[in-house]
Amino acid sequence: MVRQLKDEGIYPYSGPSASGTQAIERQTFDVVVTVARDALPVKGAARQLSVSLIQTALESSPGDLHTILAKVLALSDEDRRHLKNLLDSTDLTHVIEAATTVTNRLNFIGALRKILADPQLRKDLREVDQLHPMIAKNLWLFGEDWNMAMNEVGLTNVLQAHLEDQLGEDVVLENQLEPVTQPDGRSGRVDVLLFRSRRDDSSTERLIIELKRPTVRVGKKELDQIKGYARAIVDDPQYSGVDCKWRFYLITYDYSDKILRDIRQKDKPEGLADDHHDYEVWVKSWGEILDTAEKKLLFFQRQLNYEATDDRVTQHLRESYSRFIPEGPRRGRPERRGSVQQQHGQ
Repeated sequence: MVRQLKDEGIYPYSGPSASGTQAIERQTFDVVVTVARDALPVKGAARQLSVSLIQTALESSPGDLHTILAKVLALSDEDRRHLKNLLDSTDLTHVIEAATTVTNRLNFIGALRKILADPQLRKDLREVDQLHPMIAKNLWLFGEDWNMAMNEVGLTNVLQAHLEDQLGEDVVLENQLEPVTQPDGRSGRVDVLLFRSRRDDSSTERLIIELKRPTVRVGKKELDQIKGYARAIVDDPQYSGVDCKWRFYLITYDYSDKILRDIRQKDKPEGLADDHHDYEVWVKSWGEILDTAEKKLLFFQRQLNYEATDDRVTQHLRESYSRFIPEGPRRGRPERRGSVQQQHGQ
């Protein structure tokens, strides 16, 4: 079956797999498309679309693939059962899903780096409808636990109450964003305040991020403003005495040498400008944020590739579907160069 798709020019992979995780995904695709071969359209655009659907669904949501295909393709009960058994393998789906997440995040970091490194793109980047939405959807940049954190509506009043006095009139809460127009009709520029919270049975944490315009170079004035804002929020009667850890971030493209003593203190992490039992104030450049996140992702990617060569990950494939996969994985090894072409005519 795989050879047939290659001959038709619609096999979605080319060349040898670049990593163990890619090999696992490709091996799983080969099994799935072979099991589902009788349900695929015979020819034409519909056949190509169905093959692409399998590849896309496997990459984005392998655990749900059998459900998706059951709705789209006329699978027999036996084929549906085969696919469900294969894709219910926790280790297998974990590797594929995690590898896709890592790749997507690395691509996001690369794209944001490109924008920020280009003076014209950086100047044209709009905070309200471009920078803010991108960061709001990728809060893992500030720690994985924040990725699923909620926008706490109840915070709005207290954040707004101290906003203008402490941070100035050019800072806007993320849930009150509207296009800003200057008197001459040009688009106005503002800084955006993004906020999230997370709770468990024993603690509450809140994250407040001031996204400075990429054209602003943060200095002593901006640092003093975010420090004053943090203290005003924590000391507000609504939250004073409440058991909560606050983290305030001032994020900028660049900052002045004049604040280096504040953000590079002895025995403290770099960037930590104010450290108290109930709140912290951090100043970070985009370069520092992206470098830290990228290093973690690359480490995780290496771990995934190691896991993808682990015998237990491909055990279910080898035991139940060995006739559909290359010789290497049957023996518990990573896919060999060129092994994709050795599909024994499936």
